Amino acid sequence: MNLNPSSASLLISLSTHPNFQIDEYLNSVISNLKSIKETRQNTYGISDKFEMYFEPLAYVILGYWDIGLLTVSDDSEIITKILQPEFNDNYNLHGLVSTKLYSGISFEGIGTDLSEIREESINKKNPFLVILNLKLSTKWLLKNAEVLYIRFMEYLKENIKDDISYFPIQTYNAYEISIVFLGSDLTKIVDNIFNIRELNLGRILKNGDCINQEFSTLDPKDSHLFIDTHSYFGIRLISKDSDLSRKTWEVIENFNNNNLKAVYEIEAKPGHSNNLEETLRDIIALENFIKFQAGQYDFFINNNYDFRLFITFFNELKKEDSKLKDHIRNLKTNLIFDYPKQIKSSHGDEEFKFEISFNLTEINDSLKALKVSKSLRNQIVKIFYSFENSFSNKITWVVFIDLYYFVKSLQNYIFKVKHKIEKSLSIKDKFVSNETVLKIEKNLGTYVSIFMDAYYLRYVNDRNLE
Repeated sequence: MNLNPSSASLLISLSTHPNFQIDEYLNSVISNLKSIKETRQNTYGISDKFEMYFEPLAYVILGYWDIGLLTVSDDSEIITKILQPEFNDNYNLHGLVSTKLYSGISFEGIGTDLSEIREESINKKNPFLVILNLKLSTKWLLKNAEVLYIRFMEYLKENIKDDISYFPIQTYNAYEISIVFLGSDLTKIVDNIFNIRELNLGRILKNGDCINQEFSTLDPKDSHLFIDTHSYFGIRLISKDSDLSRKTWEVIENFNNNNLKAVYEIEAKPGHSNNLEETLRDIIALENFIKFQAGQYDFFINNNYDFRLFITFFNELKKEDSKLKDHIRNLKTNLIFDYPKQIKSSHGDEEFKFEISFNLTEINDSLKALKVSKSLRNQIVKIFYSFENSFSNKITWVVFIDLYYFVKSLQNYIFKVKHKIEKSLSIKDKFVSNETVLKIEKNLGTYVSIFMDAYYLRYVNDRNLE
């Protein structure tokens, strides 16, 4: 098992739609990808293998996100601007779009071949998509990453059956591993996800594996492999039109939804509740299943967990004259699954955290003693606060860990300069000169500028990969 940066990989994008303009948005993004493909073909030449690049597979995503795209890329370049409506105004798109991206390095020899994944999807063999994000346990990730990666990839190879296509990548996000699952039976995919969620190290390690236990007193065989997982579910969207400017997208027909259960939440516009309720009754003829709830999403619908309502809502919202669109801002479909009784959990884990903290009061008092301006002083204190806040998060700490020595260096600089000034004043008995203060502020300003750029890149890369 090798990580191969030169291999083709997947760019996984999740987006909200601008004002339910699903057709226009998808056509815009696909048009942009087509332009990128043509540019690279003209630059590097054309090969048979390149035909599948930048030809995305489209999915409707259930939950917070609305649209998902799987795009085979020839490198790890992140092309996020194509997901924004303002990048291409030929499709008359209006509204904000939120995006979430996953990209990274593929594992050589692990998973289904990307050309096979694309062919199966085009032939409508795998209508269901699941994106599974995995966060390795911190106490085992440190100093054991290589063996954990190898053994987990071997687990996938041995346990994911041929009727499920899958493709894992090591991501650039806080979640170390993302796996794309595709299949015709969502229940089978979910069963595999439950098994992965419950994995402990004893399930994947082999005799002779040496595990460093510097950060844990537990027996690794009884400890969970992952501290957090997150899944997104989608269904394939297809279009029968060849003209990209007027393509209409539909949920793939005849997929097996017999075992699917769902509930629905709707965010209504203020003052539209009565009209929305009447519209819902006209569209889906529900009487006793519409409930009002507290929170961002006002309406809750449970029609005996009927998943077919999702198709009804999707088709209704795509209509130009849809009354439903007049009364709502968002509609969220939540899939419901029965917990598999055969799953056996391991013992609970100890919580692991780095003990890193800075004395913000002492730092602030030191800056005051150095006569640093209040504005700059607040920026400096905020650096330590922001770092502590991000680093204490068990998910995002890995994105910010390399900033620790930079922040520590800033603290040492403040205390060192303060000590030097105090020593000088005790001998010569004079105030800090304006020239000295300006020099200190210039150096501190450089620290602030560097940290803001570094923090922003890590924060945005983890969330949007822009």
